Order: sequence, then C-alpha cells, then structure tokens
Amino acid sequence: GVRLGPVHEVALSTADNFDLNSCFDFDRHRALQTHEGIQAFRYHDDFYDTDLWTRAEGVDVVCIRDRLALRDLYAWRIDNSRWDSIDAEVAAAEPLVLGDEFPLIASRGKHWSDDDGPHDIVTFLFTTREGANGILQFFPFDAQQQHRVRYRLWNDDTSKPQPVAEANEYGEVWPAERSVTLQTQGPNLKFAANLNKGFAMPVPADVFAMGPESILAAAWFRKNRCDLRTRPAIVDDFPARDRSNPDAPIPQFIVLEVVGRQMSTVPISEQGYADLTVAQVRDLMSRWPHRRDWASLDGSRGNRRAFLEGNSCIHAFLTESGQVGLLRYTVARGDLQSVTVHYRVSDTARDGIDQ
Repeated sequence: GVRLGPVHEVALSTADNFDLNSCFDFDRHRALQTHEGIQAFRYHDDFYDTDLWTRAEGVDVVCIRDRLALRDLYAWRIDNSRWDSIDAEVAAAEPLVLGDEFPLIASRGKHWSDDDGPHDIVTFLFTTREGANGILQFFPFDAQQQHRVRYRLWNDDTSKPQPVAEANEYGEVWPAERSVTLQTQGPNLKFAANLNKGFAMPVPADVFAMGPESILAAAWFRKNRCDLRTRPAIVDDFPARDRSNPDAPIPQFIVLEVVGRQMSTVPISEQGYADLTVAQVRDLMSRWPHRRDWASLDGSRGNRRAFLEGNSCIHAFLTESGQVGLLRYTVARGDLQSVTVHYRVSDTARDGIDQ
C-alpha cells in the first residue's frame, strides 16, 4: 500500500548568488546552483533560458530572493495541521482533500503573504512533473537569507539525500590576493584596469573626449586589454523602489563596469569569495555564455541592494584569455574619487570555456 517516506529538509539561498544552492529537485532529493551541469559553449543560445534548464534538470522549486517559484510543480495549499495528520490520512486509503492550487509562493519579510494575510509556515500537497507525490512545508526567508523547506514523498525509501562529490580536476591554487585602485572618470585619470597585470591605466584625454561609449574609445579599451572601468552612478543603477521619487537626487558613488567583451562576471556570495577553488570557479563560469556587451558589476538587483547598503559586491569572473578569478569591492557613498578592487586571478588560462 501507499505509505509516506522520511522527512527531508533543505535550505535554499537566493539565486542572486550563483555559487549557492537555490534550486531543488524533490524526485532526486537534489539541490543545485543556477545552471549547474551546463557547459555553455556546447549549447545554442536558447539553452541559456533558465526555464529550459529547470525542465532538463528536473528542478521543482527555485528561490528568487524572498520568493520560492514553483517549476512545473502542482501544489495545493492545505492547513498546516495536516503535516502531523497526513500519515493517518494516507493509511485510510481515501482520496485526499486538496486545497487551492498555487503557481507561485511569495514571502514578505518574516511571513508568507497571500490573500488571507501573513503566515509563518505554509503547507502543500504536491505532484512533480515526473509524477512523484508528497507533502511539503515552506518556511519564510530567514536571517541567513535562506528558505527552509521540509518535505515527504509517497513510497520514498531514501533515508537522506546522497551528497554529490565535488571535483577539483585541475588542482590549481589561487595566487595571493591583489588589489588595484581606480579613479573616477576624467581625462588622463586612471579609471580603467587590467587585472592580469594588476594596474590601473590612465585614459588619454583624447580618448575620454570621444565619449567612453564611443566605438573608438571601446577600441582603445580593447587594445589595452582593459577588464574594468569606473563610471558615475545613474538613475538606472537603482532598483525601481529606490526611484519612486523622480525628483530625488541620485546618491553619489562610483559604479564598476566590465569593459566590452574583455571579461564576463557572475555575482557570488561572501562565503564564495573565501571558499571557492579555481576549479569550482571554472565550472561556475562555464555555465554562462561569454559577455557580449558593456555591463555593470552592480547590474543584478541583489548586488545593487548590497551596494546601496554599503556591503561588498562580490563576483566570479572569466577573462577573454581564459583566466578565472574572484573580485570584491565596496564604495563609500559620497566618495567620488576612487574605488579599490580586491581580487584573485588564476595563473593559467584554459581553452573551451568561453567559445
């Protein structure tokens, strides 16, 4: 007959940090990072679509900041008390009473929010796209910026999820941390950097006069193998909720940008800067197509929020030559003169990452 398996628990972090587990597959009791398992250069552009990836990998739920988004998961809201009575319901061999179906579960602050008001916990019966049935509970976003999820599956004999061994096939070790200080934009000022060589470069007045966005200026940045440049903040650097008053002055600070196609970046966690190995960063960067345009390192909503609150912006990166690295920086609001970037970059480059 039908019976319930053991209780499993998992904590999911926000997908804003690409090095943390933000996705979960209930059928295989497997937590994943965004795009884990993809080798980007082997796939056409459509495969970068996260929805296609979630279906290919069997992902059922994704943590996106303070929300848990369901991916092809049929979920029916039930009373929380049924978590404790579900064994008896299943043993009775009667059809289970289903609640309202929910396509998206969202938390706000310390509580779950829906039309009925705030809730500390929400409980669902569910069926995955592969046909597994179960019961789950979602807990709100906590102080560690994680959602805790606990669940049980029908006829599940797995006592606990099996850990996946982490490979470190290249065995490379990070060189010592380096730093470079960039000035704000201006003629003959050092507002561009080559991370491999570890120095900031003065941008000639005639190049600056062309306009940093011009084709000729971009050619100069590329010729000199610049990875980063600074620019003043503009209104589009701020999340929409920070732009509710169009007459409010723009807070003054410097923004870092990736220059042209020289480098690709993805945001990572504070812990990732300390713990990620060279091999893990190579794997992380291999999941994404190489950057094709100008892009701010504060471009994701999560990083903009951290930046505005005075926290560090932290990224993994891949250079055009195939070197990988980690970087972090913080700018005091109101300081328009300079920004110091701390970073590590691998000694060697490898082919086949950014084809």
